Amino acid sequence: MKRRTLLIFICGLAAGFILSSALFIAADARTGLKNFVISLRAADTVKVPILMYHHFTEDIEKVSNSTITPDKFKSDLEALTAAGFNTVTFQDLIDYAHDGKKLPDNPVAITFDDGYLSFYEYAYPLLAEKGMKASASIIGVSAGKDKNANGPIIPHFSYEQAKEMKDSGLIDIVSHTYDLHGDGLIKLENESDSDFTARIKADSDVIQSQFHDNMGFYAQALVYPYGKASPLSEQCLKDLGYKATVIIGESFSSIIKNDPSSLYMLRRINVNQDLSGNDLINKIRGLI
Repeated sequence: MKRRTLLIFICGLAAGFILSSALFIAADARTGLKNFVISLRAADTVKVPILMYHHFTEDIEKVSNSTITPDKFKSDLEALTAAGFNTVTFQDLIDYAHDGKKLPDNPVAITFDDGYLSFYEYAYPLLAEKGMKASASIIGVSAGKDKNANGPIIPHFSYEQAKEMKDSGLIDIVSHTYDLHGDGLIKLENESDSDFTARIKADSDVIQSQFHDNMGFYAQALVYPYGKASPLSEQCLKDLGYKATVIIGESFSSIIKNDPSSLYMLRRINVNQDLSGNDLINKIRGLI
């Protein structure tokens, strides 16, 4: 009887040991798998600095936080090249996050807001000369115009000029809304959610028609005016089919291979006249 009890006790200990070992191995396997997935995700995550520019002037007295000289931009391009950065467009980022299309080493995105004619006159030739890429966002209602109902405005490039740049393979053209450049992507006081989303959709329909009719494609990305966004505007733009949205944030953006969700609320670094080419490189390296 004692031997039988002892045998049962020993068998119980053995079973317990086997069970605990199995649980430990399973837990260790799960941890290993989790770490493996994390390492894969980290390997597929690319930190992309996205630079924000607007307008050019040759008059040094007229530079501002959003207006620089062509020589300053040329200096930035030379600094980026010397530091080993390779330019990409929003479309390149979309292709990576949706289809896994390879990005170059050390990618950097150069972006211009508002569709000013000065981009076509100054930036585009410099970019073409160096074989570098950029993305430009258009305000549809202002395309090709130098005045509106209120009087003269800064001249904007036309859709014909936009198509010329797009066809070069160097310039990506995206939306900056049709006519919501002020606070249009923020809810108005007492505006309902449904009225707000209907207003965004109506505006998007107009600029998307302009894109298709004048250039033969639809805008894949939208740059928020002044970077003003909300969860509701984000959901609305996703529902409308935009594959990327862009704000401001003085930080890099993390783009993940085969993860389209990483393309929303992309952050950008503003570049002004006072930031030298070398300082720009140091700023980028400090962020990434």
